Amino acid sequence: MNTMKNHAVALGMALSCIFPSAADAGAYLAATAGTGPDGYRSTELRGNADLLDTPLNLNALVFKSDSSAGDPASQSVLGLNWSLSKLVNLGASHTKQSNSQVDVSGNSLSFALMLDTLWQGDLRTRLELKHGSSAHTFKQLPQTVKKDTINQSANSLGLSQDIAIPVSIYVSYDRYLYDHDPKQAAQYLMKISPRRSSDSRSSLLSFPDSTTNFGITWLASDALSVDLSSIKTLTQLDQTQKTRRLGIDYQVNDHLNFTAAVSRVSSTAVVTKQTIFPNIPALTIPAGSTVIPPSNDTYTELGLGWSF
Repeated sequence: MNTMKNHAVALGMALSCIFPSAADAGAYLAATAGTGPDGYRSTELRGNADLLDTPLNLNALVFKSDSSAGDPASQSVLGLNWSLSKLVNLGASHTKQSNSQVDVSGNSLSFALMLDTLWQGDLRTRLELKHGSSAHTFKQLPQTVKKDTINQSANSLGLSQDIAIPVSIYVSYDRYLYDHDPKQAAQYLMKISPRRSSDSRSSLLSFPDSTTNFGITWLASDALSVDLSSIKTLTQLDQTQKTRRLGIDYQVNDHLNFTAAVSRVSSTAVVTKQTIFPNIPALTIPAGSTVIPPSNDTYTELGLGWSF
């Protein structure tokens, strides 16, 4: 709790220093705590603030997780959005992720079109294109597993559409490419750390091939919204990961909102198709070995947000 408080103070001071008149410009700060199996605990702090009277908005996020059976993981994001016009929105972000085995550092650019402005419709239509690149730098990868850095690129296409005044749907598709085959490194890392949290964000070593996300949001009242989503990821090791999430957001008053979410996270087993490292007894993984067993876990999150 003290760690979370310290992060909140630091994030709030950073936003205040960058935007001394944040109260006039509009700003938001939120804190979320999560729980899960095997003593899993997570904290997240995020905030955003308008840059005074400009069309720029700065956003930041800090996430940490740990469990009795897993490895501490962290993530930080710093981004900037620019509303170029009613039609066009541009975004850029820098992300860092880390655990004891690997550091991931990446950048992304996004381009969004508010298409409903073209036909002046009452129902919102938003199309987003995104490109990102990141470097996975391994801390303990032996020479026998070749390169210690894998570069990843990702392209994303997303669409959100209001289908009625209180209901909207969204869908996105991400495709990932690598500068060289990541399977050998991925299987080695799974061998030395076979049990990790299956929380999709704190698991840094999945090496996804593609991700599909579909969701629906219902504005039940002026104060209450409900969101239901399903995410499916296929990895380079032919593992299927699924996350089904139900979240609510309740606006207590003009400044305070409360959030709660329950996620069901599952993954299939990872089984080797051929013997890995056959000439290295300490690292050998025979064909047909189950490197990671299937999992099916539940995670919960509670959060508070403050607009000022």
